[in-house]
Amino acid sequence: MNSVRTLVVLALACLLLASVADAVASAGSCSSERRCSDDSDCDTSRSDRCCNGRCVAEDQFDLNLGSLCDDNGDDCRGKCRSSLACRSQRCERWRGLAGPGCICDNSLTSGCSNPYTYCDFMANRTVVENRCVWNNLPPGAPCDTNAQCRGNCENNVCVTTSTSGSSCASAFDGTCPNSLACVVEEAPPSVARQCLSRRPVNGYCRDPSDCISGVCDTDSNLCIAALQLEGGANCTDNYACKSGLCAVGTLGYRTCIDRPYSGGQGSPCPFGHTQCQMGYKCVGSPTVARCMNVRGLQCVSSTICGPNAECKCTGGTHYACQAADKPSLNCLTERVEYRKFTGSIFASLVRPWHLYPTDVAEAAAKLLCCEYRRGSFNNNEVKNRYLRGDGQVQPGARLNCRVDPPTWEERKTGDYPERCSLTSEVAFDNIWLL
Repeated sequence: MNSVRTLVVLALACLLLASVADAVASAGSCSSERRCSDDSDCDTSRSDRCCNGRCVAEDQFDLNLGSLCDDNGDDCRGKCRSSLACRSQRCERWRGLAGPGCICDNSLTSGCSNPYTYCDFMANRTVVENRCVWNNLPPGAPCDTNAQCRGNCENNVCVTTSTSGSSCASAFDGTCPNSLACVVEEAPPSVARQCLSRRPVNGYCRDPSDCISGVCDTDSNLCIAALQLEGGANCTDNYACKSGLCAVGTLGYRTCIDRPYSGGQGSPCPFGHTQCQMGYKCVGSPTVARCMNVRGLQCVSSTICGPNAECKCTGGTHYACQAADKPSLNCLTERVEYRKFTGSIFASLVRPWHLYPTDVAEAAAKLLCCEYRRGSFNNNEVKNRYLRGDGQVQPGARLNCRVDPPTWEERKTGDYPERCSLTSEVAFDNIWLL
């Protein structure tokens, strides 16, 4: 009986996908092949635009720093990327987005771009003395004024007035002494935090940052070992599982997936799309769900394709589902270690990591270098993400992945003055040595 129901569900799923394909066939030539009279004739879900009688994808208009542009507002000639401005027919950084060490005047036209800087400005100074300097620095970092520190600046070093047991706000609060962390107090069900030592396995926790292991079971509120649970075990955190993936099952509970992204055509997927190969979609009711190949299926959006595929131009006349890049499940150890300090696994190059405590800086460096070598980054992604996105919000240190362990090297404006230029793009090797 179950096998018959499975066949019925799969047959209905096939008919549904086929009907979707028929429906979008007429919707569908690629932007460069579609003629138009105005933007409404184009695929507005992808923000395509009508230029010179043809639909063109919006991302084809993006212009990089220093590129020629039309400052009269004709987007069909290209438009500057986010956080860039077209002035005198050239894409410039916004004049209010100076980098660390660059001249500023504390105004909207010449402020500081990096979110961890501020304009150290005094009206009676000469122009060159007013510069963007680091702020929100943790204990131990060099400083000149209290405004640069999360605590106070004493003898040119950031210090904290907190001691063991002092109240604090979050895992990355930065007000605790370097030997301690901002940990939930051991008084369940309290969520108040204090400067304390992280707890061992079976210690009370509310967040991964409370634990030495970096993993907190939020059902029991106890610290557990990282990356130890086998497939099929109940879990509340991806990083409790050996595979690095904890997914919601058919009955609503979460379970470690032992072979993520491996199921082919017809494979059971009771835990959803993460059990299917890239280019496959989990279809059917939860109890009889199966992986189905959607590669080549005509589409108007990636919703049709599912999370394991993307709706892209095939190079012909139609958009079709194509396999997406497989999410990286490498660098799990590095992710867990970094997450202890931030509560997140997203490491950013713009923080002044060279001024942070050694254990925090090393964790960020190891994660970013691992993600490039074995993880989800590749050279083009890195360049687009950190060099061209958001008008080059500038870091003050270079990440050197050529040494073991990776290190952060301070880079002052004299090392690469381009970061203070309105139109010059900073060379990749001034940001990251791979």
